[in-house]
Amino acid sequence: MENLRHREAFALFSAQSAKRRSEYVVDCIIKAQDENRMVETIQQIIMGALKGISFSNPIAENKTADLQITVDITELPDALLSSLEEI
Repeated sequence: MENLRHREAFALFSAQSAKRRSEYVVDCIIKAQDENRMVETIQQIIMGALKGISFSNPIAENKTADLQITVDITELPDALLSSLEEI
């Protein structure tokens, strides 16, 4: 087992009593599925809440000109989604 994740999973599995191992695997699978559903739900809620919202943020005056940056929040969900997927 060269993969660290596989070694960790095997150690966790091995730490269970023989009678508990099947239930442990079932619990892990269901928990992972529930977490995936929760992440998808949160992503949908965030995307819905941010849909079509934009704002502007004036930057302090530059010596030569006034500058203003407009940020389109519809680009933000991808970054948020990536962060959520890492959780």
